[in-house]
Amino acid sequence: MKICYVGQFPIPIPAPFANSVQVVKMCAAFAELGHEVVLLIPGDPGTPPDLDGICKHYGVPRTFQVEHVDQGEHRWSPHVYAWRAARRALVHRPDLIYSRVAAACCCAALFGCPATYESHMPVRGAVSRTAFRVLVRLKSFHRLVCISQSLADHCQAFYGLPASKIVAAHDGADLFRPILERPPNDAGKGAQLRIGYFGSLGSGESGRGIDLIHGLVKRFPEAQFDVVGGNRGEVEYWKYTIGLPNVTFHGRLPHSSLAEMYGRCDVLLAPYQKRVVVGGGTDTSAWMSPLKIFEYMAAGKAIVCSDMPVLREVLEAERTALLVSPGDLDAWCRALARLIGDAALRERLGKAAQREFEAKYTWTERARRVLV
Repeated sequence: MKICYVGQFPIPIPAPFANSVQVVKMCAAFAELGHEVVLLIPGDPGTPPDLDGICKHYGVPRTFQVEHVDQGEHRWSPHVYAWRAARRALVHRPDLIYSRVAAACCCAALFGCPATYESHMPVRGAVSRTAFRVLVRLKSFHRLVCISQSLADHCQAFYGLPASKIVAAHDGADLFRPILERPPNDAGKGAQLRIGYFGSLGSGESGRGIDLIHGLVKRFPEAQFDVVGGNRGEVEYWKYTIGLPNVTFHGRLPHSSLAEMYGRCDVLLAPYQKRVVVGGGTDTSAWMSPLKIFEYMAAGKAIVCSDMPVLREVLEAERTALLVSPGDLDAWCRALARLIGDAALRERLGKAAQREFEAKYTWTERARRVLV
């Protein structure tokens, strides 16, 4: 099957954002299943994309094509890009258009091309909402892929879609093999454990939990904290704000280098708060399926994660992770103290999470699921 994946506007590739990782990994996974894949992204059509650089940045094989689509420079650029991308995709005569851009799916489907729309939150914006409502009524509408079961249930109820047209497919990750392994630490014998956080930093209001990590760094001076992610300004701000020697801010790293960083850690943190805000101020805490959760699971390390209904779709308390009330610093301290003092517990949680990941959440398994 030939698949055209329409990337999002205005996100270039490569880019230091989780959504760009997901797009590229899904293209590679589709190709691994034997499909012919063309990825369309915003850019100058007169300048060929650096496919080798893209594949190296994300650590994927060179198994798909990438083309630029002109987006224009005016207030209607997102919608112009959607139309141009759909038109460009149709030139390839694909068997399927796949995108997280509702308008692009709608444009392609209007011309009779089967289209699958992937949603990570309820559709926003007047144009996108209209496009989506038109899309789901077209014969060429193939499927709605939702990032979580919570979102799938919402869309089915709100839009009145039949269950056969919706699939819930959580995010995914790569199999981190081979990975740089540390021998299990026994904190009771004086070894220094490494506690890792990977992802956005933002402010205390963004809901990523950086304030909570600040509290943990102060409470556990005997542990070494590694924080990976954040732009330069965020890194400098939090480095100055926390100002303690047992935390290292690594900033953003190429995705292909993360396996080694995960391998250095003993415990991984996902301290999401009750509100998790993305660009535009939208709260995604009810629908999200964070990329890092699956990378944590793939790494086979013990996870401490916020106890939220949408995350319980993936993680099971005391079996694949320790789940803790989002804003309760004392509870997070108790959970971390348990792991620091119990190497067997760390090993059990990490291996159980890794087995669960390998069975359900690889990119290849996700690609297979959304194409069924």
